[in-house]
Amino acid sequence: MPLNPQPEAFGLHENAEITTYINETIILLSNALSMQPKASAGGTGQSREDVIGEQAKALEERAAPPFSLEKVAKQFPTSYEESMNTVLFQECVRYNKLLEDMASGLGLVQKALVGEIVMTEELEKMSDAIYNNQVPPTWQKKGFLSLKPLASWIEDCNKRIDFLNDWIRGGTPIVYWVSGFFFPQAFFTGNLQNYARSNTIAVDKISFGFEFKDTLQAEDIKAKPVAGCLTYGMYIEGCKWNYETHISTNPILRSCSWSCPCFTSCRWQRERFLRLASTSCPSTRC
Repeated sequence: MPLNPQPEAFGLHENAEITTYINETIILLSNALSMQPKASAGGTGQSREDVIGEQAKALEERAAPPFSLEKVAKQFPTSYEESMNTVLFQECVRYNKLLEDMASGLGLVQKALVGEIVMTEELEKMSDAIYNNQVPPTWQKKGFLSLKPLASWIEDCNKRIDFLNDWIRGGTPIVYWVSGFFFPQAFFTGNLQNYARSNTIAVDKISFGFEFKDTLQAEDIKAKPVAGCLTYGMYIEGCKWNYETHISTNPILRSCSWSCPCFTSCRWQRERFLRLASTSCPSTRC
C-alpha cells in the first residue's frame, strides 16, 4: 500500500480526495487565523477596532427585523387540514431567535469597542469572528447549518427571511425553496400529514417518492401540482444529474456538488412504493 493511496483503493471516486483536502485546508487556515496578533500595528490605516466597528454596523444595517409572531399566528392559525401553517410558524420562531441574538450582539459589540460596556469573552469571540469574516459562535449555535463565510452567510440569511416573508404576504408557495428551511424535516413531515389527513390514511402507511422535473424552472411554474409539492434548491454530491437521459450519472472530476433539478414529492402507500423500480438514497440540503 503506498503512503498516499488513491481513493479508488477504498472504492471511492477521485472527488473524495478533493473533499479531504478542502477539510484539511479549512482546519489549517482556521488555526492560522487564531494565531494572528490582535494588537493593531502602527501606521495611518484603520485600526483593528475600527474595522470591526464598521463591519458590525454594516451587518446590523443588513440584518432583517424579527417576524411578528402574533401576526403570523393570526394569519396562519393551526389547522388540521393545512400542516404548512404550523411549519411556517415554527420556522419564524427559530429564525427569530437568531435575528434577536444578531441585533443584540452587534449592538453590544459596537458599545464594547468604544468602552461603553465591558468586553466580555462572548463579545470578544464575536468581534474576532467579524474581523476574520467568520460566523460568530453564538450565531452558529442558534442559526441554520452553513459552512459559508460571514459575508456570504448574511446574504443567504436574508434570502431565507425573504422566502418566509413572501410566504406570509402571498400565502402558501407554489414551489418551495427547500434550502430556505431552518428545519426541512418538519416541512416534509407536514406534507405527509396533509396527504394522510385529506385521504384518511395513516401517516405510517405512506412514503415519499420523488419525480424530477428537469424540464422546468422554478420561476416558470405557475400552478401547484395535483398531488405532492414542488421543491427546488437541493444539491447532490457523488453524482450529477444528466438532463439528456434524465437520470443521475458519474460526476465530473473536480466538481464535488451539483444543483438538483426541481422535483415533485409524491406520497405513495408503502406497499406500492416497494413494488416500484425505485432507488433509495439519503438526502441533504445546502
